[in-house]
Amino acid sequence: MSPYVRRLKILHSHLLDGEKDTNPLLTASGASSASPIQRLLIANRGEIVSRIHRAAISLGIETVGVFSQEDASGLHCQIVDTAVRLQPGANPVAPYIDAEAILKIALEQKCDAVHPGYGFLAENAEFAAMCEKEGVRFVGPSSQIIDLFGDKTKAKQQAAEVGLRVLQGSPAMTTTQEAEAFLTQHPMEFPLLLKASFGGGGRGQAVVRKPEDFAEAFQRCSKEALMSFGRAEVFIERFLERAAHIEVQVVGDGNRCIHLFERDCSLQLRKQKVVEIAPCRDMDPALRDRICAAAVLLCQSCSYRNVGTVEFLVEGSVSNPEASFFFLEVNPRIQVEHTITEEVTGIDIVKLQLRLASGETLDSLGMEQGRIGLRGFSIQLRVCLLAGGQVLEYREPEGTRVETSVAEGTSAVTDYDPLLAKLIVTAATFPEALRAARKALSEFVVRGVDINRDFLMRILEHPEVEAGGVHTTWVEDQKLHMPARPPSDEGAAIFEVVAPFPGQVTDLRVRPNDVVAAGQVLLVITAMKMLNDVAPDRSARVLEVLVEQGAQVSIGTVLARLEATGSPIVEEDTSELVHKASIVPRPPASSSASSSPWYGDSAEERPYDTAPLRTKARPGEPTFEKRLAHNRATCEELQRRLAIVRQGGPERSRNLHSSRGKNLVRDRIRKIIDPGTDFLELSALAAWEMYGGGIHSGGVVTGIGVVSGREVMFIGSDATIKGGVTFPAGYRKQLRAQEIAEKNRLPCVYLIDGGGAKLDGQGKAQREGDRDMS
Repeated sequence: MSPYVRRLKILHSHLLDGEKDTNPLLTASGASSASPIQRLLIANRGEIVSRIHRAAISLGIETVGVFSQEDASGLHCQIVDTAVRLQPGANPVAPYIDAEAILKIALEQKCDAVHPGYGFLAENAEFAAMCEKEGVRFVGPSSQIIDLFGDKTKAKQQAAEVGLRVLQGSPAMTTTQEAEAFLTQHPMEFPLLLKASFGGGGRGQAVVRKPEDFAEAFQRCSKEALMSFGRAEVFIERFLERAAHIEVQVVGDGNRCIHLFERDCSLQLRKQKVVEIAPCRDMDPALRDRICAAAVLLCQSCSYRNVGTVEFLVEGSVSNPEASFFFLEVNPRIQVEHTITEEVTGIDIVKLQLRLASGETLDSLGMEQGRIGLRGFSIQLRVCLLAGGQVLEYREPEGTRVETSVAEGTSAVTDYDPLLAKLIVTAATFPEALRAARKALSEFVVRGVDINRDFLMRILEHPEVEAGGVHTTWVEDQKLHMPARPPSDEGAAIFEVVAPFPGQVTDLRVRPNDVVAAGQVLLVITAMKMLNDVAPDRSARVLEVLVEQGAQVSIGTVLARLEATGSPIVEEDTSELVHKASIVPRPPASSSASSSPWYGDSAEERPYDTAPLRTKARPGEPTFEKRLAHNRATCEELQRRLAIVRQGGPERSRNLHSSRGKNLVRDRIRKIIDPGTDFLELSALAAWEMYGGGIHSGGVVTGIGVVSGREVMFIGSDATIKGGVTFPAGYRKQLRAQEIAEKNRLPCVYLIDGGGAKLDGQGKAQREGDRDMS
């Protein structure tokens, strides 16, 4: 059975389990003027596509999916009934937010409805309006409602008009001067929260605790907002310390609204949800009634249709029936964490979306507030990528609901949101659910990629999670995102600062011989469209800066070497603007200890942000055009050299080789690796213009390919280079390839063709200190 078929059977079993319930939604068949959806375009990627497809097929709806070139080996395009490849865009995200192209596909595929999922076009009022104009049903609220709630300042005004308490704040602004002028006219007490006006997910947000940090923080948030949402507007809001983040699931049909109770989303890392719980444990019933009624009132006031989430911050204990709560925002779409509400209410929320979009009403569905109850507790864990790759082994924990974007043999890419899978467990009591979550996380097997398992386990095993009382900054306060420092680090006089996640260096702030204090920013890395300051945890002198501004870095890339002038400081992680750098003691010159050259040695300790590329380039400026011309010429020269090298040796040698019925070494490798995969050649330009010229790649081809779903190191001699003679540069390549294979446990495939080498002479050809292979 293929991984795709196996995964689909698992998903289908979840659906059948849900349909055993006797909830009114799942059994109602009241009269309605509904016009059922026949063919649905799912305009998204990853796990939510599988989830929507599962609901659609249960209603007899055909599905059409879309995928980018980066997602061609992903799971979601294998599961839908029809998959359409998107045209490449300026970046991997661009094809998924091209509203005109997506709508064109819907019309060409004769889809009568579009489900946007979450993210991408889900809160794009213009796209919803385009669908409405073309007669394609948008599975979600109307374009007018999306426009209202998509602007957080408009949403706050609407909430205030119906009597909900809102936090003191400002209008949307785009410049530091505007923001500072507002604070002069309307003084607010620090700390303050800066928030992007047209987006969420923690992007474009920062807590500012001191007035002197305000200007820089505002500029950063505005830039992040522009990068993430295409709008630079940011507003100021009072920041609540130790608040609980409670959201209410609301359903409406345009005439009437009801709620499906609340979720507790307080376990966050820098404003991004990590673990969600439904319902909120220890919430007083009176407070639950008040907060759910407020959510319904707001949505009822604007004739809300379909599903949505109203988010609040609760000040003080949730066990206090009189606790104050403040309106935060409305998400007019399906939420990532809708799953746990489904588990505790027995209602398939995605199926509900589709039936409401078909014209059914709450009455025809038999949905009355008094008939909806809660059963037990459900916990969702967001399993996120640290580093992508091909999934070599995939096994789900028994008895756990899993919503995932991968299966064995598929690829997990880091070009998008790092969410890989959601583990959802449900039990009668919260302690039982917590134990089930720990068990599920420990039994979840996904080999070939790196995930945030250790970080999640630190949260689940903390006694305060079971005791209760966590809040939105609790994870940072407990430093659960900051792994324990290795003992050897304490005494390191010379240490390296390495990149804590992939990204682009957008700002270099130090030079060699600079003296820096603990926490002083060395450089800024853009990751997941968020700007992250990298700083050492001790005072030091900068010895070397090993990256340039604009450089793309991977996890573990050495950014700088420093000499400590003070001891590590373990003060609280108070700054939301500074990401503590990963500190690696520099081994002695004679030591063989080093990080794995292919995967890091402690992958699960890394943050799970990934990064698109951004630059500060200004096209049209003379300096930009000069550098662009230079870089283009360099790239063209690089491609010219690679084209020469990849042909092999001289034409006469290649023809002679082919006349004997032999394939060239690179052709042999391409025939061995799995169809549709690429060969990653290492050091292709080694020995360029050495040994009198023409000794391409040192006579040895090395690199990594995928064979039967597993990464394999290839080492092959090129018989068209001097009859197969391997030169010293080629020996060094072979040693390096074997080192990478050994440290990463990759099997090696040796392709030997030629006879010019003398094995017992290899040691003499190496540089001093190289290992003798003879």
